[in-house]
Amino acid sequence: MCATKNATLFCTSFRFSRIEFQKPPFNLMYHISKVYGVSANIVFDEVRNGLFFNESLPLTEKEYKGVNLINLSCGKKAIKAKIYAEYKKYVKSNARKTDLFVTFHGDRTGAKLCNYYKKLNPAGKVMTVLDFSPTDGQTMSLKKRVSALIFHNRFAKFVRNCDIFTVETGASYNYLKENGWKGFEISDKLQFMRFGYNAEGFSADAKNSAKENLFITVGRIGTSQKNNMMMLEALNGTDLKNGWKFMFVGPVEEAFKVAAERFLHKNPQLKDSIVFTGSVEDRKKLSEIYGKAKVFVLSSVKESFALVLVEAALFNNYILSTPVGCAKDVIFEGRNGRIYNTAGELRNIIKEIMEEKDFVSDKKTNAEVAALYDWDNIVSDSVFLKELFS
Repeated sequence: MCATKNATLFCTSFRFSRIEFQKPPFNLMYHISKVYGVSANIVFDEVRNGLFFNESLPLTEKEYKGVNLINLSCGKKAIKAKIYAEYKKYVKSNARKTDLFVTFHGDRTGAKLCNYYKKLNPAGKVMTVLDFSPTDGQTMSLKKRVSALIFHNRFAKFVRNCDIFTVETGASYNYLKENGWKGFEISDKLQFMRFGYNAEGFSADAKNSAKENLFITVGRIGTSQKNNMMMLEALNGTDLKNGWKFMFVGPVEEAFKVAAERFLHKNPQLKDSIVFTGSVEDRKKLSEIYGKAKVFVLSSVKESFALVLVEAALFNNYILSTPVGCAKDVIFEGRNGRIYNTAGELRNIIKEIMEEKDFVSDKKTNAEVAALYDWDNIVSDSVFLKELFS
């Protein structure tokens, strides 16, 4: 262990607020600090934009769980040039004492800042967490393609300066190995490094809860990405028998509320079997729901990772998922879940499950998944981090 070394995450591609304490960027830095004993910092501009997080989530702490939180405080109306100037000023003052520069997504600002960091500290290391979905490369918009061309030289230099690119799913790893990233060959710098789950706030007792005949899905219900209409389509004309219920956990889009009302009017036999909880922010309560459920269902059309699948395995749910995010990595076909592609396939699987007496997921398999997605194990197993900090 070398307590004098330093790892710093620069949040140039997303707004950092309290909700990030539950997400991969913070947890990566926290566990690097925890496992290797280094000083970990997160540099951000809290009000960089309001696209992702509600203004009720301001961040005023200067430290959380041993990670230093450095708010550049550019102000609500700061333009991009001002924000970059503040990041650059920080790098100029701290580049020499920063052993690891961490960035997410590989955005233009992060690439530019990385290049500046390497100019000041050529011996420093750069780690880019791509948080990438294969569909990001297959469906790149014209605007993104033009942007990639305009900033080609910046990204070319960035690819040379970056020491390691990490990607969190097997599907993304295979795609980037074969197709490259933004037109650049990165296979010699590419590492498969999973995202882990965060059990903070979860009830340990919930893992041992008595299981109920309950299907659940967790997320923002009714968004186009989550594709929850597929679930209603799968349940259309069916009957949830033997006490089975289907629970939608999370805030519900207004349009989906209307669609669900129409669905239940058409399927009155399901009126008492379909449950909407609304938003569940209390993680103890959420873990209790996971603990009671026998089956977790995900119907998304796109996910870069889908952490809910790992959480479901943690609580020994049988997992049904479309082939998105980490689904194929988490599901060991037939032992702890199944992949499906259509509402018809989902309907047939649901019927099979309800007809099987004493249906349970394979606890041993889910325990293996939990170990693979434990942040301490992920960080400890990284050859790159081990060589840098051990």
